[in-house]
Amino acid sequence: MNELTRKIYEFAQKTLTPARFAHDVRVMEEAVRIGKTEGADPDRCALAGILHDVAREYTLEQYTKLGLTEQPGANDPENAIYDHVLMHGMAAAKIGRETFGIEDEEVLEAAAWHTTGRPGMSTLAQIIFVADYTEPGREGAHFDRVRDVLKKDGVLAACAEEAKLSATYWLSKAGLSADARISPEAMPPNCRFSYETMLWAQEQMKENETGTNLKAPAFIRRDNMNKENSKKYTEIVVAAMEDRKAKDIEVIDISEKTTVTDAFILCSGTSSTHLRGIADEVEEKMKQNGVKPARIEGYDTARWILLDFIDVVVHVFLEEERQFYSLERLWR
Repeated sequence: MNELTRKIYEFAQKTLTPARFAHDVRVMEEAVRIGKTEGADPDRCALAGILHDVAREYTLEQYTKLGLTEQPGANDPENAIYDHVLMHGMAAAKIGRETFGIEDEEVLEAAAWHTTGRPGMSTLAQIIFVADYTEPGREGAHFDRVRDVLKKDGVLAACAEEAKLSATYWLSKAGLSADARISPEAMPPNCRFSYETMLWAQEQMKENETGTNLKAPAFIRRDNMNKENSKKYTEIVVAAMEDRKAKDIEVIDISEKTTVTDAFILCSGTSSTHLRGIADEVEEKMKQNGVKPARIEGYDTARWILLDFIDVVVHVFLEEERQFYSLERLWR
């Protein structure tokens, strides 16, 4: 750890609660680890990593003293402030520049945009964006999914996957209607920034010819859906779930609300083994009817397993994951 990183480390230790400081350190260490695989300078990774959350527990009064205000619409990253989630990253960048004299714009960018990412972000910013999500203290299927993508396809693919999950999360938190998933203009800033980051990362992956393993985002319609198929598949899936004693089975018709699919079919299981059993049964019964899933996600970690049959999308949850994402509230 160089002298500047050490100074910010000590500043963070004094400023943050022990739990938040521990997270800050884990992100620093994770950034260095990811940086090694991406050919990035470990000192810069460590510096941006320890800087990223130094203002996470600031009050609005402290933000105001830094010259940050809640005035939306500015294009300047240091002024495009909408809420605390975005503000603490911008504040960290200001502290880095004004208190510690950091002039490395990529380090400052990485701190400023570590929550949502942004189109065109540097490799260093990508590393911090992902490290904040994949540091080992984060637990849950959504974090494991990004870790899997990072391991298989690298940091850019992980950015795309994380941004997709984050956009879904921000919408759920805001309690918005499904229509907001279709129109970026209708999204809250956190969601819109994540959504734009996802699209940019996907485009970069296409240009780099590395995007073959990236799953199609939930915002894109598949044009070969069929209402009769949806009804038939729903009956098959629900029966398979019941055979495996799935809990709280629910079918949500979203055909009039969005272009994602015709229906979501949700259920809960009591353990990872139970979830895999339900998913296996659904997949087998659908195969018996000549239908294979277009994609399966989350099977290895088995906290939220998704089976995409185009006309219907099946979600098999552990109860805590189901409550966290609250798809019923989002799509009703």
